[in-house]
Amino acid sequence: GDMCWAKLNLYYLEESLKDLSEKFGNISSNNLNIQILIQFIEEKRIGISNMDTQMLEFECHYRDDKWETGKYFNFVEEVCNTADRERLEEECDPPPCPTTPIPTEESSSAQYTSGQDTSHSIATKEIARSSASLPSPLRQVVEKSLFSLLFIPLLALIFLLVWKVRSRRNVEHPRSNRGEEEGFTEPDPMAPQPDSETSEK
Repeated sequence: GDMCWAKLNLYYLEESLKDLSEKFGNISSNNLNIQILIQFIEEKRIGISNMDTQMLEFECHYRDDKWETGKYFNFVEEVCNTADRERLEEECDPPPCPTTPIPTEESSSAQYTSGQDTSHSIATKEIARSSASLPSPLRQVVEKSLFSLLFIPLLALIFLLVWKVRSRRNVEHPRSNRGEEEGFTEPDPMAPQPDSETSEK
């Protein structure tokens, strides 16, 4: 859940923020804010017992990412908010390791320093919350193909209904045709003779 996600991202987020702080040093106007975030995350992380063991269990789920500044700090905010409201002492059960490597996003980011816009990459390691939050191209193809497979039984049902209706019509028409033909071929002996025969006499 959210608790495990936040707990397992604390260490690498702290390391990422330290790298960011060292990269810009005192030239960044946000250096003090970054230091406050590092201190907050460190306090949360230190309070968690056997964190190293749990991180090793989840090692195959981590991935390296480079994000633009806005996305990176949204991630930082989300981890901090979740870590602040959840109890991080509970154990986390790792899901099975993925069989295919998780793709990484690479993009540049803009870091504002003293009113100037300088482009940099902000790198971090993270564990994704769930596979639903990160739609992969393969997953999208599978979902679309499964959705299209729903139409096959529907089309088969429509075909069977049309076939059944047509076969009933074909069965009903020969019976009515046979009755009509029999009326013309075999005259009823009890039926009165037509007027044309009486006029001839």
